[in-house]
Amino acid sequence: MTARLLEQKRAEAALQKIEKLTGKAKDFRDAYTSYAKSLPATILLSGLGQAVAMAMSKADAGEGSGGNREAWKALVAHLETWLLKEAGEASPYYDSRFQNGERPGLQLMKKITGLDQRAYVTAQAEALAYLQWLKKFANALLAEPEKAAETADASEAG
Repeated sequence: MTARLLEQKRAEAALQKIEKLTGKAKDFRDAYTSYAKSLPATILLSGLGQAVAMAMSKADAGEGSGGNREAWKALVAHLETWLLKEAGEASPYYDSRFQNGERPGLQLMKKITGLDQRAYVTAQAEALAYLQWLKKFANALLAEPEKAAETADASEAG
């Protein structure tokens, strides 16, 4: 698959996921957008495995934990579905039998812990590329219009 087609496939998959979230409550949309913006930095700092484990723990956290569990679950599920199914052979974690499970991230963590370092690095790069699209579309479609404009202005300036 050429780079252009893969980039288009990432964008299309991310757009479909984000469009399904536009009808959600404002606090969910704001949380998802925030988490989609911060997860790539967490991956760069800690690695894909630790970042997914952290996101899973936030999705499982009890009431009063200061986060939106459902937004974390959705983000983890989106990343997992991309890496295990939708990315196809672009991801070393591709699994033709993948089905969304009860606990988002668990199947991804099994792949992360079961494959070699080269596969891990490739999957991490693919996760970062996909998250860029999730972040862009979340900011454009889920964020409040004034927040989206401020963020766009800031990213153009920097």
